[in-house]
Amino acid sequence: MQDRKRTTLYIDAANLIKASQKHIKQNYDIFELLVYLKDRYRINNCIYFTGNIKSLTTDYELLKSFGVEIVFKKIYFEGGKTKANCDVEISHRITKDVENNLIDNIVLLSGDGDFAALLDYANERLEKVQLFSVIKYNTSKLLRSRRYLNVTYLNDLIDSIKRKGPTGHVVQAGRLFDAYSVANTEKLSSGFIVVYSTFKDRQQAEEIVKVLLEEKLIACANYFGVEAAYFWKEKLANEKEVATFLKTRAENWKKLKDKILEMHSYEIPCIIKFEVQSNTEYDEWIKSSTDFI
Repeated sequence: MQDRKRTTLYIDAANLIKASQKHIKQNYDIFELLVYLKDRYRINNCIYFTGNIKSLTTDYELLKSFGVEIVFKKIYFEGGKTKANCDVEISHRITKDVENNLIDNIVLLSGDGDFAALLDYANERLEKVQLFSVIKYNTSKLLRSRRYLNVTYLNDLIDSIKRKGPTGHVVQAGRLFDAYSVANTEKLSSGFIVVYSTFKDRQQAEEIVKVLLEEKLIACANYFGVEAAYFWKEKLANEKEVATFLKTRAENWKKLKDKILEMHSYEIPCIIKFEVQSNTEYDEWIKSSTDFI
């Protein structure tokens, strides 16, 4: 009986997610996609290359439990943008696996034309090189022009990918879309937000701000006194308060809001988000002074 060929699937996560978000526009189950790819290409090994987005830690663990190797790249900032391009890591890993005779066939999940020369190199040394991409017109002509390359498109089979994961643990593409929308694209006009919140006095404001700074949920805070007039439980109230402007990454909004709600003494605190623009230097300082959620 002939030995089964060693076939590895290399997944360019950023390309998959961003192209799906733009062109597929519907949720699908990542596990079901992996099952399809493993069956179609007889995959022995699956490697998922991605920026390390902390809000997806649980999802990464589920993928690992499904037998997926995850290669992380540290996210960094350049020109006010968040970057986590894994092209070099993918190219290095494929080259290393080829040179060490660890694979017979490869399947690359990406539509990025930068991989054209790499696939030419692999095609000269391996039995089969195949490409899986999201949709034809988001796939580089450099790749589509390779006659040896068999290309399959997610868009052509999306309806066959079920909504329920085979293990009962679902990593939905929509969750990955949401995370990448914040972490790897400029969804907002700037990379940070200003959150306005009011407190009963300066002491409470400073206590909460101290925790927010220590946990790197905000980069800085501004305090100023205000007078508030409002109806509360059928009565007109006038109170002095301390207001704050809290500056942080856009993706920290939910965790910041939840933390303020957890610590605040008001029954219904005021927590308002503003999307803002700034000079690039200040934007980058905000990001360097805070952590991802």
